[in-house]
Amino acid sequence: SGPRMVVIITVMTLLTTGYIESLGRNGLLPEPLTPYNPVTDAIGTTSNLIFMAVIMYVTMKALNKTMALQRESNEALRQAQTTLEERVAERTRNLELAAEIGRRLVQVRDLDVLLAEAVELIRDDFDLYYVQIYLTDRAQRSLILSAGSGAVGRDLVRRGHRLAIEPGSINGMTAAQRQVIVVSDTAVSPLFKSNPYLPDTRSEMSIPLLAGDNVVGVLNLQNNVPGTLTEQNVPVYVTLAGQLAIAIENARLFSENRQMQARLELEIRQTVHEGWADYLNVLEHKERIGFTHDGRILYEIDEAPPAPTYNRETLTAPIQVQNAAIGGIEILAEPDQSLPEDAQELVNLVAQQVANQIENLRLLSETERYREEAEAAMQRLTHENWESFTTELDVAGYMYDQAQLRPITEADGETVEGKTAVVRRDLVVHGESIGQIEVDEAAALDEETEELLTAVTASLSAHLENLRLTEQTEKALAETRRRAEETQAINQVAELVSRQTGRQEMLTAVLEQIKRLVPIDVFLVAFYDAGLNLIEYPFVYDDGEMFQYAPTTPRPESRVMKAIHTGEIILLNRTPDEVAALTKEGMAGTLGQEQKISATLLYLPLQVGERIMGVLSVQSYTHNAFSEADVSLLSGIANYVAVALDNIRLLEETAARAEEERLVNVITQKIQRTATMDSALETAVQELGQALQTRYMQINLNLKTSEKDTPVSTVAVDI
Repeated sequence: SGPRMVVIITVMTLLTTGYIESLGRNGLLPEPLTPYNPVTDAIGTTSNLIFMAVIMYVTMKALNKTMALQRESNEALRQAQTTLEERVAERTRNLELAAEIGRRLVQVRDLDVLLAEAVELIRDDFDLYYVQIYLTDRAQRSLILSAGSGAVGRDLVRRGHRLAIEPGSINGMTAAQRQVIVVSDTAVSPLFKSNPYLPDTRSEMSIPLLAGDNVVGVLNLQNNVPGTLTEQNVPVYVTLAGQLAIAIENARLFSENRQMQARLELEIRQTVHEGWADYLNVLEHKERIGFTHDGRILYEIDEAPPAPTYNRETLTAPIQVQNAAIGGIEILAEPDQSLPEDAQELVNLVAQQVANQIENLRLLSETERYREEAEAAMQRLTHENWESFTTELDVAGYMYDQAQLRPITEADGETVEGKTAVVRRDLVVHGESIGQIEVDEAAALDEETEELLTAVTASLSAHLENLRLTEQTEKALAETRRRAEETQAINQVAELVSRQTGRQEMLTAVLEQIKRLVPIDVFLVAFYDAGLNLIEYPFVYDDGEMFQYAPTTPRPESRVMKAIHTGEIILLNRTPDEVAALTKEGMAGTLGQEQKISATLLYLPLQVGERIMGVLSVQSYTHNAFSEADVSLLSGIANYVAVALDNIRLLEETAARAEEERLVNVITQKIQRTATMDSALETAVQELGQALQTRYMQINLNLKTSEKDTPVSTVAVDI
């Protein structure tokens, strides 16, 4: 089209020039300012033609260049279209291959077979150098090589090759980040690490195998041509990896189900075998049960004559329950006869029916035995509960003598025993007799009265059991509430003591809290120093007054020392006579108000870990003042008090060490500021004396070589 355009332009130019020339000659154009000169006119025309030729040349050249570029562009577009079509065709082929591989793999149920077939199929169908599959361990911490293509892959699998799920390797990074990693050219990639078993790898891709939110493994692809595994073919391999992950998960589930089914069948067979072994236990049933029929007589198997030894056709069929053989059927044909063709099928059917029936009978027998055992256990439990319940009752029963209702006495029991015309009906609960209804002078009871008595007995038995259960439930609820209140009280004490930093303040707060919970008159705490064999009473409260005592040597037989040595709680309840006798005689070593004798004494060890630091004792002048609930509550409080006292001790020791270090630093600084030896000694002796609060202190330098020598310097201060 370019040359055609040049010709058109040239023709149009000539026609235009000729037309203008014609107009000039015919006088149709304005007169020129200068007279007409043919030479000048010729020169102008020639110049115009030359100019037009130049323009045409330039135009032609530009047009040729434009056309060349257009041809190149068209060629490039044709090549791009061809390449795109090839890529689409290749991707379509790869997707079809991936779908085909997925369809083939999804039919495989064995995981090991699935993985082995997968690596070979992918390598062959996609023309790859090497393919391998890693699976994650149960802890999701490592990748275990489970399949590899070719001899190299099988060898690596045998070696137990594994990788950590971390950025240390391409496959580990893929599993950790759950992202595809592509190395198009291994020669320029810092991620690639060469494998001596796979020296020709030039391109690599790792795709995570995802099943839902879980990483089940990694699909690793390698090729020996650079640039063959790129971002462009990632979608195809991701699709393949998704199908492979589903196939792996299905194979795993199938394998787990198969293993579970096998375990279940084994457990069922073992249960059946154990059930029959327990059933044929010699005690209740013979160890071997069976019968033999010789065509005329039916024998028990232990009494049957021996079977004939000559050759005869034999049919056998096992008696199986849940695939566990528990017996069998054996049939011997006559010497001159053969069994029918369908005899085996008939024997198998009979064996199965026998197995089902005897298993049902065994289960029925076991059910009956379990029911009897449950009833016996219920009777025993009922007997124990009612025996415990009746010991708490104030009366043994009631009697109505047509005048009044009154409790039964021993005399009433002797009177009833001596009479003959008495009708008795047992009060029965769960098969256990819990009492009786006795009707005196009942020889003439009619049938209707008998039925009424029976109905009243049954109704009364059930109602009494319901009342007992209700009372036990109420007691259990009351115990639960008591324990909750006890826990709340202990927590309050624990919170209270945790805020105290001083020993006396903390013990005073504990005393006030205990007085609100338990009626006490005496509260004391004793500490024992085993190294010095001294016992200290830092806190003694008796009936509103506080007492102080100096540390003393303990009496080994005292209850305080017994509680310390044994670590046991000691509760002493004195009788009124014992209190009166001790009050009259007096007690040596009594703490607090010596003229008063405690009636109830409780000693609680103060234990932290394995160490018993002392005893907390609460006492009362009231007899039997502390219940079991009170003892439990006070024991819990004592545990928190022991911990709090130990913490305060540690705090005081820390503060003492800090004060000692402070004094050392102060004295050291003052000594270091002295300028003479005497002033250093004077400062040292004065500061030490003040710190130790002594009235007299001496310090000297004594380098005597003999007794006649005198000290170099001596400083004595009377503080």
